[in-house]
Amino acid sequence: MSLNLNKLTPQQEACIPLYREKWRTISFSTLPLVEQKVSEAVKTAYEVIGEKMTNLGAYYLTK
Repeated sequence: MSLNLNKLTPQQEACIPLYREKWRTISFSTLPLVEQKVSEAVKTAYEVIGEKMTNLGAYYLTK
């Protein structure tokens, strides 16, 4: 079985408007952030990329 990562399937293309609207809504949200979730997300992001957290990243987690 070969993977073709150069072209979306028709089902994936059909989902684009749904995901676009989902992330548009999230990006324009004015709801307050849940600091614990943000902190966990930042820490996870650094772990995923295999980097140590920078001083700047740590600074924002303490605010």
